[in-house]
Amino acid sequence: MQLQGQIRKMQSFEADPVRYSLHVGDQLTPIDSPCGREIALRFSGRIECLACGKMTNKSYQQGYCFRCFQTVPECEPCSLRPDACRAHLGQFRNEEWARNRCLVDHIVYLAQSSGIKVGVTRASQAHTRWIDQGASLAVPLAQMPNRFLAGSLESALMADFADRTDWRKMLRGVEANEELLLSERRRAVQLCPAEFERYLISEDGIAPLRLRYPMASSPAKPRAITFDKEQEFCGRLAGIRGQYLVLENGDVFNMRRHGGYVVELTLD
Repeated sequence: MQLQGQIRKMQSFEADPVRYSLHVGDQLTPIDSPCGREIALRFSGRIECLACGKMTNKSYQQGYCFRCFQTVPECEPCSLRPDACRAHLGQFRNEEWARNRCLVDHIVYLAQSSGIKVGVTRASQAHTRWIDQGASLAVPLAQMPNRFLAGSLESALMADFADRTDWRKMLRGVEANEELLLSERRRAVQLCPAEFERYLISEDGIAPLRLRYPMASSPAKPRAITFDKEQEFCGRLAGIRGQYLVLENGDVFNMRRHGGYVVELTLD
């Protein structure tokens, strides 16, 4: 199988294990049973903005030219810092985007990927977010009516909980510990500022979502490979986790980080 075109983040489907489709060019191609398959990617030397399609020398925020990075709603500051959202004040780059992405219910959650972390995502895409982070377990903590409020609670908890994933530790594989996650959730409830207590989700009946990925083995020392340093690479897949293609030799390639890179991909 050969694919050509811009890389976009892989599409994932909740299953046991998680299922993926490659998004290269205009095609979404299911990658069933990835373990053991030979894969090769060759970079054409072109990076094309995911928004306007123009060639760019540098990719900003996983696939945009500098102009679009400054103007398109996908690159609003709140995409990285939810507490920076101003849509609830009527301040946004695109009203329709804000109504569909910011002024909707958001979940504040705890997930176990490299360790226990706090995060924010739209309620409608929580499972996709957890898969993209490579989480083995995730559980909701609170449901808020907009992105700003959710980000404000996340910020309040960041003094006690990490908000980033250590990708190397995540790919090495952390044993899922449901008891630990629920214990940390109870601690987060106790640390929740009074003004957010009404948004907390009752623990009654809550069970963490457990996710398993198509991984034959986990790399002991994962090594990131990028097209900024290498023009092409190939190898046998050990599996996929998060947005990473993992090779048997320990090399890992982050598909989302290379959004907009024009490539030729071969999969046997």
